[in-house]
Amino acid sequence: MKISEKTLKRLLWLVALPIAAAITLIALRELASLFNYFHRAQVIDSALHVVEPRRAERNRITWLEDEDDTVREMETFSRDAITNDYMIAFEELTYSLYTGDQSGLESYFQSGALDDAKLASEMPAEFVDWNHQLKLNFYSLDGGTIGLTDTFDYAQGVVKEEDILDMRLARRTMEVILKLDDGNWRIHHWRTLKDDAIEYSPQPFLALQKELSGVRGVHY
Repeated sequence: MKISEKTLKRLLWLVALPIAAAITLIALRELASLFNYFHRAQVIDSALHVVEPRRAERNRITWLEDEDDTVREMETFSRDAITNDYMIAFEELTYSLYTGDQSGLESYFQSGALDDAKLASEMPAEFVDWNHQLKLNFYSLDGGTIGLTDTFDYAQGVVKEEDILDMRLARRTMEVILKLDDGNWRIHHWRTLKDDAIEYSPQPFLALQKELSGVRGVHY
């Protein structure tokens, strides 16, 4: 049976169209994946611009005089280690809030505090903290658990183009319990004792950036 040229062309089209559609679908999927990859890289890079400079801010945390009854006196090396790990915990929190990437939280948060940090990072925001003032009120006999209060300032909001949405400036006091796990001091439990808003007038992002530029530890 001889097939006409017209019929042959039609059969070729019927075969070629599904193949072309499949190739187009694969190409679109790959382009979308590539776009998501570069968008993700851009978000991470932006987050690092917020977080990384703060690693040099060694004076972001200061210790007030310890409470009278802390069970035992804290060694200098333990205090230095706690200062370092506690600061990194807030850097990880800043990074997680900005990117939604929770992979680093378990290194410095556990138990209820880890649940809180993960829940907070499900709603991306920009968060910066400064002027932490720690006061030791408990240090266990085995040297593996401490209790402290931390009073600090923070700014938080969602950045969209040149505006900050739902912006909050406040001074917060928290009760914190840290435990030494696998070489890191991790925040296990924390609760807010006080959170007082700092008055400010809603304003464009650039104006707020200028206002906060003189505050140690804030790097918009």
